[in-house]
Amino acid sequence: MDDLKEGYPKTDGKKISGFKDVFTHVYVGITDTLLWDNAMKRLPDRIKEVRHILKEREKRL
Repeated sequence: MDDLKEGYPKTDGKKISGFKDVFTHVYVGITDTLLWDNAMKRLPDRIKEVRHILKEREKRL
């Protein structure tokens, strides 16, 4: 994660890992509404960030 922070300072690594943590550690308290809200409102931005990072890394290879 440190190389991610250094190479992509505009990417909020805490949001990305926090998003995963909610679904893996607090699974019992997740409602359909919360899951849907995150999938529709937050996930698209995280996908864009990850795609950008992957494109940048491909260019370096």
